[in-house]
Amino acid sequence: MTTEWALPPVCPRWEIWTEIVTNPFPFDLAAIDLDGTLLGPDSRVGARNRAAVDLLRNAGVCVILASGRMHAATKPTHDDLGLDTPIVSYNGSMVKDTVTGEVLLHLTLDVDSSRTIVDWAEREHRHINFYMDDTLYVSVATEWSDLYNLRTGSVIVPVGSLHKFDGMSPTKIIFVGQPHETLEQQERWRAEFDGSVYIVRTCSEYLEFLNPVANKWEGLKVVADRYGIAYDRIAAFGDSPNDLPMLKHAAVSVVMPHADPEALAEADYVPEGAPAEAFAVAVENMAAGRWP
Repeated sequence: MTTEWALPPVCPRWEIWTEIVTNPFPFDLAAIDLDGTLLGPDSRVGARNRAAVDLLRNAGVCVILASGRMHAATKPTHDDLGLDTPIVSYNGSMVKDTVTGEVLLHLTLDVDSSRTIVDWAEREHRHINFYMDDTLYVSVATEWSDLYNLRTGSVIVPVGSLHKFDGMSPTKIIFVGQPHETLEQQERWRAEFDGSVYIVRTCSEYLEFLNPVANKWEGLKVVADRYGIAYDRIAAFGDSPNDLPMLKHAAVSVVMPHADPEALAEADYVPEGAPAEAFAVAVENMAAGRWP
């Protein structure tokens, strides 16, 4: 569903700077993925990447975090960077104004599909994360929930059987398992749901199930419309299959050198650099005109 909102003129930060600074970048909105892009292997924003975000903002670019993480797990990084723009979370299933708390977009998984996945997980003793009302529920804590918490900092709530949520529509579900298992299950579930659910591996251990029209590009369009920014003035920075929709449609697609091959195939620019700083290398080079 979509919540009604009135269009403000432009991104607050963008409005301040565009009148006094010449933007050296070929875009006005930068959509930045977190894991594998802005965040280093330690799940933190390094000093050089932080400076690159400031470089974008000081040039008048509207900076948006676009993550597969839940909103609650994305906001600490957003706040730490001093951003005041909406967050695109859950792979585009949710867009939320971080100043007013207004939900601009919220797409959910349908009741029947959700129950089918829960049935399978409980029958086969598989670990799934179940996201409802921006809270992460699991049946019981496992090594997989410990891994997910370590990587994202998400608060995890064990509730016993996830069938307690039957009849409700979660924002998304993730199967967390061994890489070969998520790959096998991706093929199985794509065949079973036949397009009625968006299914994507966001890393080798995560297989995500979302509303079929949810993706990061759809979330970014909501933000661009809100601020009056043309779609052909959007740049996307990413590294994973869940970034493909925004990488395919953005005017400029910057893909990290360590990225998934599918993401690399969509790149307009692949910067050199270690995983923790490749994002900064890209921004610095683009600011100086040193890119294709």
